Amino acid sequence: PATLVRPDCAFWVREALARAGIMPERLALEITENQELADPELSAAAITALGRLGVRLVMDDLGAGFSSLDRLRSLPFSAVKIDQGLIRGVRAAPDRTMHFVGALVRLAHDLEIRSVVEGLETPDLVEAAAILGGHGGQGFALARPMAGNAVAGWVRGFRLELNRDAPRTALGALASLWRTAHLGDGAAVRDADDCPVGAFLEQRGLAGGRLGEQHRLLHEIAVREGRASARYRAESARFQHALAELARAEASP
Repeated sequence: PATLVRPDCAFWVREALARAGIMPERLALEITENQELADPELSAAAITALGRLGVRLVMDDLGAGFSSLDRLRSLPFSAVKIDQGLIRGVRAAPDRTMHFVGALVRLAHDLEIRSVVEGLETPDLVEAAAILGGHGGQGFALARPMAGNAVAGWVRGFRLELNRDAPRTALGALASLWRTAHLGDGAAVRDADDCPVGAFLEQRGLAGGRLGEQHRLLHEIAVREGRASARYRAESARFQHALAELARAEASP
């Protein structure tokens, strides 16, 4: 931030882009969320000038500091990166972590900016982040740091097979449950066997067991009493807890 907020920073960037022959929208400048801007008004003016160039501004480490919401309100960000520190608690509290990350992804969506989830170091985290609606991800499950001349080959060989309607992991199923509850996609009142969580339970051979029974009951209550009912909320909390236990078991060595 100390460099980006200099009054002449926009001039430096414009000149550098011109010398390199790079279109402004190809450049993203990350502003670390946990560093305070000394003069908010001057900072906003300088950063807005960068935005007018067409350069993309990205808030790094959303959730790591104390000024996130005020910056999101006042500065022209095109994307936010959700801090990996929030993801680290996923093994201890999978359900709570999904709620928190999902809420931040939804906030970015409502502000019409892109969201990137950091700290994706296992395939189930990648799946969960995609189901929650994240536009992108960063972490070792996607790629390790590499030399610049290796990137093109990695891009050609990279494959990411995800199906938002058929999660393959318990963490993905938890994310799907959050999506149903908060994004109003109607999945909660479909037939229990015809929703993403139902597809996960069937694929795992769990549809006929305790988890399957809990899931069918949840759908029945949603149809009869609605998702706003106290009974639905209570049964949903119990089912989420059971899925969270399964997610913890999947993560165990």
